[in-house]
Amino acid sequence: MLPAGHDVEAEAARLEALLRYRILDTPPEQVFDDLVDLAATVCYTPVAAIALVAADRAWLKAKRGVGFTEFPRDSSLASEALQHSDVFVVRDAFIDERYRESAVVVAGFRFFAGMPLISPEGHAIGTVCVLDKRPRDLSTEQKDALRAIARQAMSQLELRRVSEAESVARFRFRALVEQLPGGVYTEDFGAASGSYFSPSIEKITGYSAQEWMSDPDFFSRVLHPDDRERVLRAFAHAHESFEAIRIEYRIIAKSGEVVWIQDDGAAARDDDGKPLHFQGFMADATARKQNELQLLEERANAFERERAQNDRLRSLDRMKDEFVALVSHELRTPLTSIRGYLELVLDDAEQLSSDHQEFLQIVDRNVDRLLHLVSDLLLVAQADAGKLMFDWAEVDLGPLVAECVQAAQPAAERAGIELVTERATSRPIVGDPARIAQLLDNLISNAIKFTPGGGVVAVTVDSSGDSAVLEVRDSGLGISAEEQEQLFERFFRTRSATELAITGTGLGLSIAKAIVDAHGGTISVESAEGAGTTFRVVLPLVQAAQPASTRSISGA
Repeated sequence: MLPAGHDVEAEAARLEALLRYRILDTPPEQVFDDLVDLAATVCYTPVAAIALVAADRAWLKAKRGVGFTEFPRDSSLASEALQHSDVFVVRDAFIDERYRESAVVVAGFRFFAGMPLISPEGHAIGTVCVLDKRPRDLSTEQKDALRAIARQAMSQLELRRVSEAESVARFRFRALVEQLPGGVYTEDFGAASGSYFSPSIEKITGYSAQEWMSDPDFFSRVLHPDDRERVLRAFAHAHESFEAIRIEYRIIAKSGEVVWIQDDGAAARDDDGKPLHFQGFMADATARKQNELQLLEERANAFERERAQNDRLRSLDRMKDEFVALVSHELRTPLTSIRGYLELVLDDAEQLSSDHQEFLQIVDRNVDRLLHLVSDLLLVAQADAGKLMFDWAEVDLGPLVAECVQAAQPAAERAGIELVTERATSRPIVGDPARIAQLLDNLISNAIKFTPGGGVVAVTVDSSGDSAVLEVRDSGLGISAEEQEQLFERFFRTRSATELAITGTGLGLSIAKAIVDAHGGTISVESAEGAGTTFRVVLPLVQAAQPASTRSISGA
């Protein structure tokens, strides 16, 4: 029963504080019995007790000199003592009408003294009390002793509560740890093996937790010999530096099998950040490592297959180039012979009918086309083989451009295209005049073929810094951005060339690039569909070029 005038909320908080200690109705404990004996001895009383006051009763955790363990709260002097902050003394309860109904008086006790048990939050949860059947008082020293005993009893209650909480936490932690798929361990700093291992370690290694903890060198013994030095050195550094570690290594399991472990460890610290011990988690990484090794092996095999395939392709490419060079060379001789005899026949063509003369002209044009094709194939093959020869000399580009433009005028006139030289002034370069002329012929020929009648093809040559700049610009069909990236590849033909059936082999621009590269220059294109095309060639001027000599493309 709640005393009259007592604050309901305060009482609820006091009871909640008492219940947190989980002390009511627990078996006797020696530490509390000793405190009761000490109180009785110091105060020279036959009876002493530690009384905890619940909602409706006072229960004795420890007692001396009485047989009962609890009595109603409303008849308890222990309950009265809770209303005081210091030692509460009743010298003679028989002469005080307030206590005539008290269980203490009913039991024949006249003297009572109690010191409240005050929790850290300030709640009085019970008393340390002493009783006697004769009237008496306590000395100052006895009151001080009773205060000290009450503080000690409260400290024991706190320790008991913390210990119980830790036990619950440890139980929950162990339950959690034992369900983890890997092994949890703790070890002292500097130790070679752990002082605790969770039972799960046996599932991974075959060795029980007890076996792991039985030998300080156990970890070293089960480490794979190839990993031992590296792993022990890494853990020693982690212990000394208190740094976290993540490491993979192999363990020789109890069955003799090799088990891959991923170990994540770190220093455990207290609330102030002070290192306490080292702890970690060992996970079985065998399946993952096997998959990784299998993947690496598959990648290595794939790489080897790709390398072999590349070797075969290079070999086939080399054989193709050699075949093209051989065929081109072998075709050149009979074609040259056919061309020679054809010219002899054409010299006397007036003796033939007009039909036969036209047939001969058709043969002449096709022989000429075949000779150009064979020459281009042979040149490409030589360039790929690094055997393209150049006769280096000082070249004046102005006259060379004029000659190439003049040579292309008949073709431009037949196509209805205006072919002009807009500017042709430049300082000399070192180059092969025949190859530069071939470069210009290819670019001008392409411009004419891809420009509709009525269009314009313009050729310019100028100097810019240490370089000569050649440009061939047309007002023709233009080239898409996607196709521009492939223009200088062998045998590449644009979509418009295919759709409009424009003649060509797709070798001209690859030959042009090979010639430019051999001269230490660059070739680029600017174009847009329907807006014409400009090819720009940049070549080093004579003072920046090497001395004239004869060398192959491989030395360019």
